[in-house]
Amino acid sequence: YNAWIDLFGWGTSGYHAPNDLNNRFYMPYSIASRNISVPNNTNGYGPSIDRDDLNLTGKSSNYDWGVYNAITNGGNNPGLWRLLTNDEWQYLFCYRRHAVDKYAMATVGAYRGLVVLPESWILPAGCTYQSGCNNGYLTNVYSPSQWSDMEDAGALFLPAAGARYDTTVSSIAQNGYYWSSTYYDQNSAYLLLLESGRVSTGGYNRSVGRSVRLVQNVDGETLPCETYGDTTITAIDSLVWYSNTYYTSGDYERRLVKSNHMSCDSVVVLHLTIRSALGVDAPKGHETIGVRAAKGSIVVDGAANHNIKVYDVTGRVVASDASASQHTTFQVPSVGAYIVKISDRPSQKVVVTSR
Repeated sequence: YNAWIDLFGWGTSGYHAPNDLNNRFYMPYSIASRNISVPNNTNGYGPSIDRDDLNLTGKSSNYDWGVYNAITNGGNNPGLWRLLTNDEWQYLFCYRRHAVDKYAMATVGAYRGLVVLPESWILPAGCTYQSGCNNGYLTNVYSPSQWSDMEDAGALFLPAAGARYDTTVSSIAQNGYYWSSTYYDQNSAYLLLLESGRVSTGGYNRSVGRSVRLVQNVDGETLPCETYGDTTITAIDSLVWYSNTYYTSGDYERRLVKSNHMSCDSVVVLHLTIRSALGVDAPKGHETIGVRAAKGSIVVDGAANHNIKVYDVTGRVVASDASASQHTTFQVPSVGAYIVKISDRPSQKVVVTSR
C-alpha cells in the first residue's frame, strides 16, 4: 500500500475483536465497497449488532481511533483521546447556552469549514466574527495570521474535507462529515454534517470515509458543576425531544448525565409552545372545501379566491396563494405532516407520505 487516507470508515481504528466475525473492515486504510453485505453488520464496519456495545464506547471503545491508538502529537499513549458522542455534538450546536452564537461558517486562507467557539470567548483585536451560516462559507473570512489569533483565543476549525467513496474523494470544500461514536443502525452511525448554509446531525453509511475529530476529557481544572443550554421551539400538536413526547406548552428540563465529560452533569432547558391543529371541519354554513395529500404535494379543491397558507410542523410557511383557484396544488419540500390554513377557517392537518 503506497498511499495515505485521512477519511475513515466508522470504527476503523485497527482494533478487531476476536469474537466479532462480522466486523470485516477495521483497519484505517479499509476501502471496501458500500455494497458488500455482511450479516448483523451491513457493510462490515464497527461493532456488529450481536455485541453488547453497539457504540464505540464501553466494551467496544477500542473501535474508537483515539482510545486504541497512541496519538503521536497528543501524549503518544493509547486511551487519551476519543470521539464525541452524538449527544455531545448536539450539545455544542443546539443545547449549550447561546449555542447559535457560538458557531459559524468560514473560509480560513484557502480552506472552507466551520468555526466553533468555546464557552468563554473574547474576540481578538483585528478580527471579526459573524455567527451562523447565512452567507455559506463566506460568512467569515480569515487570513492565516488572523486565524492564528482566533485559535489562540480558543476557536476551533472543522474543515469541509468531503467524503471518500472507496478510493474516490468528493465534495472537498463543499461538505464536511465528522463521525460520532454513536450507533444509528447496522448500516449507519451518527455524524455531524456541514454544508454551505446548514449544520446538522444524522445517521450516515458507515463504510464511507469521513473526517475524525478527537477530543480529550477535561481533568484537573476548575469548571462549573453544571452547564446550561436553552432552546425555544414552536411545534404543531406535539414534539419529540430526547425521546419524550410533549403535548402541552411549557418549560421542560433535561439533565444529560456527564454528557460534557467534566465531573458533573449538564442541564438543557426547552421552552416549548404547542400550537393546536384541531378543527378539521369547515364551520357550518360555509362552502365545502376539500384538502388532500397527493404525491409530493397538497391539493385544495373548492377554495377559489381564498388566501391559503401551508405550514410545516415548525410553523414555517412552505407554500401559499393569496387568491387561490378552484383547484390549487401546493408542492411541499418533503414527506411529513403539514398544516393548511384557508382564510378564517380552522386549520387542517395533512400528512404527505410519498414524493
